[in-house]
Amino acid sequence: KGDKMDMLNELRWEVSNEQAVTGYSLERSANGIDFTVIHEQNTIESGIKKQSSYQDLSPILSGNFYRLTVKKDQDINYFYSVIC
Repeated sequence: KGDKMDMLNELRWEVSNEQAVTGYSLERSANGIDFTVIHEQNTIESGIKKQSSYQDLSPILSGNFYRLTVKKDQDINYFYSVIC
């Protein structure tokens, strides 16, 4: 979920099971095609629900596409989020 707030965008996500997940990358794009990593986070394997958030303090003024990259062992999965 993402919310536009004055000069920043607040992004939040929830994970219910981090087993075999090694980390997350939050990526931003101006066009929805070319993404750049703006935040990386390692995980601690857990079977409990966990909420995470990140404040993008330098959003692109014309609009932002975000995606959350989940790194799981040797696989990478992309989850697309809201446009802010």
